[in-house]
Amino acid sequence: MPAKSGRYSKKSEASSTASKPTALENQGNADAKNEQSQDYRKLSMVDLIAYIRERNTDPEIGEMLAALSEKVPVEISQQVEAEKRARTIIISGIKEPAEGLRARERLRDLKEKC
Repeated sequence: MPAKSGRYSKKSEASSTASKPTALENQGNADAKNEQSQDYRKLSMVDLIAYIRERNTDPEIGEMLAALSEKVPVEISQQVEAEKRARTIIISGIKEPAEGLRARERLRDLKEKC
């Protein structure tokens, strides 16, 4: 009986050492993962969610991503632009003030024209 278990352990040792990656392979894998994660960090939120959707095969995860994409705020630049447009009042026929005026002077100029 002991000889049989000895053969079994040799086979398991051989298969376990063959499947274990070496330290160099681990470092290569870590470098590849770091490159991928850096690429993911460069993506915008919307692009990242779209990328995850493309790679996803689970329909429930797809539904979760759809809910997440609705909750994730719009990109910051789009929010800033929308806020500027919301606060901007355009009055046709009024000439714009000179370039070098300060905020108070622009306001005074606008009040005089209206």
